[in-house]
Amino acid sequence: MLALARAEFDDTSVVTSRDLAGWVEHKTPTLVVHDETGGLIGYARAKPNQAFGVSRSDGQTAILAHIAVVPEHRGVGIGRSLHDRTLRTLAMLGFSRVFAQVPDDLSSWYKERGWTVHPPGEVVAWVEPPNVQDDELMPSASSRTFSPILCMEFLPRYPVLAERWIGDARPLLNWTLDGRASPELLQPRVGEALAGLLTREPDLAARLPQALCDAVVGTDAESPLARTLLALGR
Repeated sequence: MLALARAEFDDTSVVTSRDLAGWVEHKTPTLVVHDETGGLIGYARAKPNQAFGVSRSDGQTAILAHIAVVPEHRGVGIGRSLHDRTLRTLAMLGFSRVFAQVPDDLSSWYKERGWTVHPPGEVVAWVEPPNVQDDELMPSASSRTFSPILCMEFLPRYPVLAERWIGDARPLLNWTLDGRASPELLQPRVGEALAGLLTREPDLAARLPQALCDAVVGTDAESPLARTLLALGR
């Protein structure tokens, strides 16, 4: 939960009517709390996870981007109420898992609310079942045969990754790694971590969509992941 100054809440860029319009269609809920005079005293904002910069609204995973309460209204349960209502809303929208990137000093706040809190610097990568949105990422493949490798990036300002399951759907594969790398180095590191997982448990390779395996091998045949997939017949 962020501790923002009153001046930051008075900035109309924080919550606008554009943010509120169409939130069900785009699965981008913004919840706001006002005081008796109509002043904004807290808000929560969530959104679908992204793949290659595109909102993956039909996927399993959402991001709790912000929970914020002005300092003079903290300690009376507003943040907790925003948190609980946002998770219920995300579950209603069909998401099964929520991630939040938070500063280290808020780890206990999330743990108290049932989140799994990863060590600072650890990130999660995963592959979900293909959905129709993924067809746009690999138009050469048959429909619903490709799903991308997804990963939460490491943010130095918010070095702790928290996750919370709110539904029954699960990814095809899920693994963790040290994400403290520059953005251009994170993707190879994700692939290396997946290669290590498949080397230890080769049967897991059968869970990966074939079009994803073909794409990995076709674009970077010398990478550890591509060599592992070739060795496993994928």
